[in-house]
Amino acid sequence: MATPSIAFETLPDELLLAVLSHLAPIGLCAVRVCDSRLVALATDSSLWETCHRRRWARPPLPQQPAAGWFADFARRSLQDARVLPLLRELREASRRDSPAARDRIWRELMAPGVELFDVACSLTSDGEEVSLHEEAETLLRGLNQNSVRIEFEALLLRARQCEAGLGEGRNIAELLEERGEAADAVKALSAQLFAEDGFRGNEAPQNSLLDRVLESRTGIPISLSVLFAAVCRRVGVQLDMIGLPGHFLLATRPTPTTPRTFVDVFNGGRLLGLRECEEIVTSYGIGWSDSMVTPVPMSEVPVWPP
Repeated sequence: MATPSIAFETLPDELLLAVLSHLAPIGLCAVRVCDSRLVALATDSSLWETCHRRRWARPPLPQQPAAGWFADFARRSLQDARVLPLLRELREASRRDSPAARDRIWRELMAPGVELFDVACSLTSDGEEVSLHEEAETLLRGLNQNSVRIEFEALLLRARQCEAGLGEGRNIAELLEERGEAADAVKALSAQLFAEDGFRGNEAPQNSLLDRVLESRTGIPISLSVLFAAVCRRVGVQLDMIGLPGHFLLATRPTPTTPRTFVDVFNGGRLLGLRECEEIVTSYGIGWSDSMVTPVPMSEVPVWPP
């Protein structure tokens, strides 16, 4: 019994796209010259997004490049194709001891930045131009160092922006100078950071990293405490770290006339007395001891800023 034939024209676009999704990029390019209908389907954005993401993991792209997935795939393919010849030129320049040529080639290799990570990794693996492994590893180290430098400069810029935002801190410093009460400055800073700037507590593990705290304005008790203590220190208020069982607080330093005030930055900068600290500890079924509010040395707080 003969198998019934199905006319190509009757196949829905969805089915053809599903078939085309199994082709490699070179196959998609070949299909584009076969049939006018396939020309349109083979340039479908979803197909080239899949090809793009399969080939390059870095940098991660949350959305479509400005030029589109197909155009960006073509651009990066040409960019990758230049790497091997450049590495050969780099090796020859090193053999000839030509610093000017090495500098020119190195600048060209560094220009794409993180976009060359994947091709550099592939060139350091076995079976890929073994004679160029040393140059490929040098390229990979250079790309890593460049990436770290860029991230550091971005963090430094954020830190400077935060520092510029502390202009109001000078007014708080004046308030402290007038009243002489650390608790007044703590209240003012709590209002600034938590009520106005929107910092808040969150137990997600990534919120233990200070750069993430600054970016997301959320932090675990210890990271928020470090941030708040650093801000207070900028206006002349020294706070102690208090590691209670089950929670982390800050505390002002006592004076002959003023007892310590404890600060729960995880809960919006709430001010506590010794009794509230005891209630926190006993809520975990742990017996209370006054020694539990002994300040933690700064050396034992690993994220404390230098």
